Amino acid sequence: MKMLEKVVKRYLEQDENTRGSDDILYCEVIEGFFGYSLDDLSAKTFLLNYRKCRLPTVETVGRCRRRLQAQYPELKPTHDVEVARRKCEKTFFDYSLNL
Repeated sequence: MKMLEKVVKRYLEQDENTRGSDDILYCEVIEGFFGYSLDDLSAKTFLLNYRKCRLPTVETVGRCRRRLQAQYPELKPTHDVEVARRKCEKTFFDYSLNL
């Protein structure tokens, strides 16, 4: 996990777009660090085989991002992204209360 955190931090430092999108961050980590070309894989093939390839999940990369952004405020996304994330969190929170 520490190795993945270092990799995620490097991408957050290098590319501001990765700070506001876990999708972009995940693609960068998988392609840039692990060396897999996602262009060559169908979604089904990827989802059925990523564990065999020992790749992290999107959730794990996202957790690393959140932890790093809490430790290093300079790696946080733009204000607009933070506002949008808070709205999504509120929507999910409201949904979870109504189960």
